[in-house]
Amino acid sequence: MKNKISFKDMTDAELDSRIAEFKKEKFNYRAQAKAGQIENPAKFKELRRNIARILTEKRRRELAAAAAAPAAN
Repeated sequence: MKNKISFKDMTDAELDSRIAEFKKEKFNYRAQAKAGQIENPAKFKELRRNIARILTEKRRRELAAAAAAPAAN
């Protein structure tokens, strides 16, 4: 089983930087695929899923903060 990156322990700034990094890597990988120089086609799937994981974690935090704010009032 592959080692998954734990996004739950990262700060919001770290998540933002990682998502930018993954999107840039995905763009570069797509360019390599068009040129026929791709080494690992499964990397697309991995990058897409990591981006989705980060966005899911950010949304989870957003909902948790929204739920905690009215309870505090």
